[in-house]
Amino acid sequence: MKNCKNDPQENPEEELKTNFGINQKKRIITLFGGINEQVAEGIVSSLLCLSISNDPIYMYISTFGGEVTDMLAIYDIMDFVKKSCSIYTIGVGKIMSAGVLLMSAGTKRHRTAGKNCIFMIHPMSFEPSGTMLKIGNEIQEAKRMELQCNKILRKETKITKEQMSNIYSQNRNYYFNSQMAKKYGIIDKILN
Repeated sequence: MKNCKNDPQENPEEELKTNFGINQKKRIITLFGGINEQVAEGIVSSLLCLSISNDPIYMYISTFGGEVTDMLAIYDIMDFVKKSCSIYTIGVGKIMSAGVLLMSAGTKRHRTAGKNCIFMIHPMSFEPSGTMLKIGNEIQEAKRMELQCNKILRKETKITKEQMSNIYSQNRNYYFNSQMAKKYGIIDKILN
């Protein structure tokens, strides 16, 4: 884990790296852009640093989504940190794909989105390559991961298995607004 109290006088570049996407004084973490290994590492480190105190953490999210495994790493740490302090998730702009699961993973009653926020859910996609045996193995793993993500999303929201099946059966991006996100239980409040 990164040192939470770097002295900027000692190494200003290290301070910038450590505080990427985090404001420690205001207990704010930002996830803007794609979810990848580097972003996940920064958010996981930030969550762990801020969880030392029991004060709430404010996580602002605006993302098109990204890598499922990196999203799951963030989700697992959010779930762990919520045992000691609340995580307020605030959606702004766009909450899409993997971002929907992270948005819904905030502490219940403290998940908020802007009234003009756009949400999107879609079936998992991947690009297999290699031998037929390897492709078969990748398809099997992708199906397992999609089932796992759906199980988590149903746990964190009011989305039913039937609603999820209906969304996925359309085999396209399913867009909706903040009002619908509240109805689905992805968020609890809409910013006025």
